[in-house]
Amino acid sequence: MKDYFASIEKLRKEAAEAALARDLATDPVKRDVYGRMHDHLMTLANELERAMSRSGTATPQQGASQSPIANHRH
Repeated sequence: MKDYFASIEKLRKEAAEAALARDLATDPVKRDVYGRMHDHLMTLANELERAMSRSGTATPQQGASQSPIANHRH
């Protein structure tokens, strides 16, 4: 079960990194690619968390681990 928690955290961390790259990118194509990457990684993390919730496995600090940086979009 720790593997699932670690996977969720890893996906959210990678999403935050993609958001940072998106925000720093000056090329519009790169901004778009990193923005889509951020959205995709967050969707994967949220789906994994929902699947665990449906199976009766609650995640620690549910929702609290989402970085404000990851949710910031220009």
